[in-house]
Amino acid sequence: MDDRAEEDAGKLGLILDRLDPATRCRVSAAVPADLGSALDLLRGSAGVVAMRLHAMILGYGFVPVVCLS
Repeated sequence: MDDRAEEDAGKLGLILDRLDPATRCRVSAAVPADLGSALDLLRGSAGVVAMRLHAMILGYGFVPVVCLS
C-alpha cells in the first residue's frame, strides 16, 4: 500500500468507529481489485462515500455520491 492508501484506511477506520451499531451494520467498505469489480460493486450499492477523485467519478451516474476531503 502506498501512503495515500494507508491514510485513507486510517480515516475510514475513524469514520466507521463513530457510527452507532444500528448504522454500522448497514455500511460496508471495499477496495475493488479492478475496474470491473468496482463497477459491479457500484451497481449493487445504495451510495458512495468517496475520498478520492476516481471513486467520485466512477460513482457518478450510478448512485448518490458524498465526497470527503
